[in-house]
Amino acid sequence: MLRNPAFTRPSLDRTKGDGKFTLHLIEELLSSSIPIHNTVVLAMLSSLQEPGKYHLEDPTGAIQLEYNAETSFTGGLFTENIFILAEGWYDEKVFHATGLGMPPAETRSESDKLFGNFNFFGGSSQVALRVSPKLKKLEDKYEDSMFVIMADVWLDRPEVLEKLEAVFRGLADSPPFCFILCGDFISETENMNHAELLKTGLKSLQVILQRYPGIMQQSQLVFVPGPMDIGITGILPRPRLPKNLTKDFEATIAKAIFTTNPCRIQFCTREIVVMREDILTKMCRTLIKEPIPDGRESRFKNLTLNVG
Repeated sequence: MLRNPAFTRPSLDRTKGDGKFTLHLIEELLSSSIPIHNTVVLAMLSSLQEPGKYHLEDPTGAIQLEYNAETSFTGGLFTENIFILAEGWYDEKVFHATGLGMPPAETRSESDKLFGNFNFFGGSSQVALRVSPKLKKLEDKYEDSMFVIMADVWLDRPEVLEKLEAVFRGLADSPPFCFILCGDFISETENMNHAELLKTGLKSLQVILQRYPGIMQQSQLVFVPGPMDIGITGILPRPRLPKNLTKDFEATIAKAIFTTNPCRIQFCTREIVVMREDILTKMCRTLIKEPIPDGRESRFKNLTLNVG
């Protein structure tokens, strides 16, 4: 945040007209015996006590947050446990917000100037693979490689299996590099026979795939569990589907990979993250303010209806 040009001056004096600010730590506010005006803090929005009362929290402390109808909000979803920039004034252990906003993002190119080619994506290499000339050359060679991503692949539904076979049939002559199949893999997630239904569904998928040897030999099949799939629920990352249910499938389909949710995929120099979660629904449960309407909601609904 301090690398952002808006926060480089050691002064909150706005009479200079440069529009720049200094971030204050919460412990600096708590140590003050007099009101502090025109201050900005970067903190996590949290609910530490009773519902409906919020606090700003950073590594140095926490203070109560007060906002009202006159407080301005920038675009975005303001939920519990997100980091925000709060502008306002402080008095008697309460931060009175005049404006709440999202921290400005930093472009990758700007971050690279500081961190260079350090590998933040993960894996055994200390150097980011996205700068590898060998991988870039390989990527250019396979520039037409295709990823097919599907979600809610209900293997217990015959109509879904029929549609899956139609996809495999259509791509049999030019198999994609990778199929990413995301859960939930069972439509009746509360069924007591969930495990048996999943095992049967994988057996049915296995039979379908064996009709298309080109896909079996050339395409990776990545399985990402959904929010209600069998296993540990309610936490992220979710572990892979239980091996005792997938071992027969894996023994037959050599290119099948059952992984976690979320998971990371490195394709040559490309860094891909796959996450299957109803995250928007969960975020809306703890909204402190409805999003600012800007006309995009209606366009999104229209797009959803057209695609559906």
